[in-house]
Amino acid sequence: MGSYPLHIINKAISGNWLQKADVNAEIHALYTDSRRIIQPTGGLFFAIETAHRDGHNFIYAAYQKGIRHFIVHK
Repeated sequence: MGSYPLHIINKAISGNWLQKADVNAEIHALYTDSRRIIQPTGGLFFAIETAHRDGHNFIYAAYQKGIRHFIVHK
């Protein structure tokens, strides 16, 4: 994947900041499953809602594993 600054990812998805942290933080890994977090530094967690699960329910677990950047819609 390479790495991208958080502000570039935000612009690409037309996101809104809920809380601005380090907008220049380099994102190296994308996660949709909190059980699969291997390297949290530089990780971005996508809280995806499906018919069977809601990724927003796993934000705390991802945070506990060290993720500090999230894409949410709720």
